[in-house]
Amino acid sequence: MRIDIVLPHTEARTLETPHCPYCKSAQTRISQRITKRVKDPALSLALLTRRRCKSCGRTFRHYPTGVGRNAQTHRVRALTVLLYCIGLSYSQIVSVLGECGVNIVKSTVWRNVKTVGRDAAYIHQQSVQGKVKIMHAPTKSQSWWRTPTLVRLVERMLSGEPFEVELPEGEEGKSLAEAFAQVTARTDTSVTIHRDAPVTAHRTTSDDVRKGRRALRLRNSMRRRARELMEEARELIDLASAEDTTKLRDLLQDCAWILNILEREQADGEKELWELYSKYAAAKGPQKGEKASIWYKMRLFTLGLWDKWVKTLELTKH
Repeated sequence: MRIDIVLPHTEARTLETPHCPYCKSAQTRISQRITKRVKDPALSLALLTRRRCKSCGRTFRHYPTGVGRNAQTHRVRALTVLLYCIGLSYSQIVSVLGECGVNIVKSTVWRNVKTVGRDAAYIHQQSVQGKVKIMHAPTKSQSWWRTPTLVRLVERMLSGEPFEVELPEGEEGKSLAEAFAQVTARTDTSVTIHRDAPVTAHRTTSDDVRKGRRALRLRNSMRRRARELMEEARELIDLASAEDTTKLRDLLQDCAWILNILEREQADGEKELWELYSKYAAAKGPQKGEKASIWYKMRLFTLGLWDKWVKTLELTKH
């Protein structure tokens, strides 16, 4: 028996107009935009809004998909629970996520697991006994969680690829599948159970591997540049005028949106990136001896993103 698990999706900003949670009215308006720091490998900031209902006059916060009151996103929370289910300890989960750029502590992992209930502990125990097999994971040993293979497995899970688990046949496998279904339901994770489908290893050619590595390097460099511009904008805000502060906050939101586009890897990203470039296309370049402004850097960055977007998509189709 095989099950496929996909982690929850995360957005950098709200994309729809919500109903009022108090009177259920659809007539709401934005009264404030708030930038929130989040713990996620693809996002460092999320844009949420405070909205006011036109009917009852009450205000409420509207969070992007996958973002809530806690600093960690729903995807990271679900990932910590799944890693525990497949046999990792709290310390090992902290180490693996640290390799992926997510810094959390053991107490956070413990709380995440406890909110799921006893099903996670049951699956963890069965995994330690070798009854739950993970596709694309190394052979389990004392230091298997340290291997680059497991880090790549986590990176694939975070990118939205299915997490494949093989369970034993019979009543034992059925009990484990039901426990996984309960765990995924409590973490907003989607699961597909293939009761009669044998697990087959994916075969990749050397060209596929090279393309995958090139695509990963390209995406990582784009994300790194976006975060660098965000850090520079935060430093400039402290000394900027009121007008420039507003523009810099808008630039921060655009960078957060770029990180979201890179995470989704969808064809419509090319259009969105072109619109972002058009926003900064009029930024003037530096004169001789001057330093480039952050607006001009953003212009070059968005133009490069748009130019490389199709190439990124082609590299990831393997």
